[in-house]
Amino acid sequence: MALDKAETIICHDLNDVVEKAATSFADTATEFIRKKSLFNVVLSGGSTPQPLYQLLSSDRFRNQIDWTRVQLFWGDERCVPPTDRASNYGMATKSLISKIKIPFKNIHRIKGEMGEDSACFYEKELRSFFSLGKDAFPKFDLIILGIGEDGHTASIFPGSPVVNETSDMVAADYVDKLSSTRITLTPPTINNASNIMVLACGNNKADAIKEIFEGDSKPDIIPSQFLRKAKGKVSFFLDEPAASKLASLKA
Repeated sequence: MALDKAETIICHDLNDVVEKAATSFADTATEFIRKKSLFNVVLSGGSTPQPLYQLLSSDRFRNQIDWTRVQLFWGDERCVPPTDRASNYGMATKSLISKIKIPFKNIHRIKGEMGEDSACFYEKELRSFFSLGKDAFPKFDLIILGIGEDGHTASIFPGSPVVNETSDMVAADYVDKLSSTRITLTPPTINNASNIMVLACGNNKADAIKEIFEGDSKPDIIPSQFLRKAKGKVSFFLDEPAASKLASLKA
């Protein structure tokens, strides 16, 4: 799928992004639960997803979703314990999980405290949950992603060999600029999802968004460009500053 076919929702500001993304999340969850009594969703870390989770856990949205039918996964994680303030799982727990009625067995976190080994263990968990053969990839109903100002998404950063991964579902990668190892779903895993929701806000994201949509193909430099090969629906929820350099909006 080329990104010129992606859905682009331009919002006034962060609050509007979160509002529209939460409505889309609830509608998508309801649709999949109605169709197959189950909704598999991959959560993201980051400053924009956090208020999304807070809104989903509010009185307004919490009861719109049958959380007992929701299976939670993660797109990436730091190699830290779940109680560490840097943990994506920890953030989601405070913002969402602790405020909804979801069975513990429905929560599939990346065990970052295991270091690089957690990538292998998480891939085994995915294979088991989705009953996958050797060369198959999971098909998540929805994956939530953020975009970094350097064009990274999940924990696939510029210069990472993970952007060229074709066989592994999950990878451990040492990120030089962060001096730390990250665990991340790989491009073929992400691109196999039925729906991908990308959230980006702020002027500092404008250059990356322009490169993702309109730049020459250079995923080694702008990793998020791998979303151009997504098989399902990709929806970008952008505030006006993040979308400000898109030529299509100036035509």
